Amino acid sequence: NVLGKAIDSTNGRWPHWISIANCIELLYDHFDGFVVAGGTDTMSYLMAAMHFIFPNIGKPIIGAAAQQNIAEWGQDATRNLEFAFEAAIEDLSGPHLAFYDMLRHGLRLFKVRDKGYDAFDSPDRYRIGEFVQGKINLFGNHPRRYGLITGQYLKVNKNFMDGIHITKINPFEDADSL
Repeated sequence: NVLGKAIDSTNGRWPHWISIANCIELLYDHFDGFVVAGGTDTMSYLMAAMHFIFPNIGKPIIGAAAQQNIAEWGQDATRNLEFAFEAAIEDLSGPHLAFYDMLRHGLRLFKVRDKGYDAFDSPDRYRIGEFVQGKINLFGNHPRRYGLITGQYLKVNKNFMDGIHITKINPFEDADSL
């Protein structure tokens, strides 16, 4: 934990994600890929943040989370962590989530269940691989590793802030209310 005391992932915000990004930026040239462990409630936000912070990353950033505590050996925590480590050395680039048996693009990801192991979903075209019997099978649509991006050329956008809200616009809404 870079920040000292561990926090509950539901309290994870931009300062924490920027701290993770700082570590990736610092170690970028020394590793083939990165695994970021976090909670299921905020994993989709963390993976989206990594996508926007690193718009041209040439290596994988793989999110790992679990529905059960890692202390319960043999459950989804250890399996998902193994899946994430395997994915981090594959021919991938960008942020992705390795969860249950599916590798999904990090920007098109949403949590659909609080219980059960298959807690995340994404549109079919953003399912980029699967984990079967300890091996990763990448589909043809996965973004490939790009070795020309070194730490020197890595773009890092850290000028994001909390407080982004989704606004639904309809034709009956007064434009001044926006």
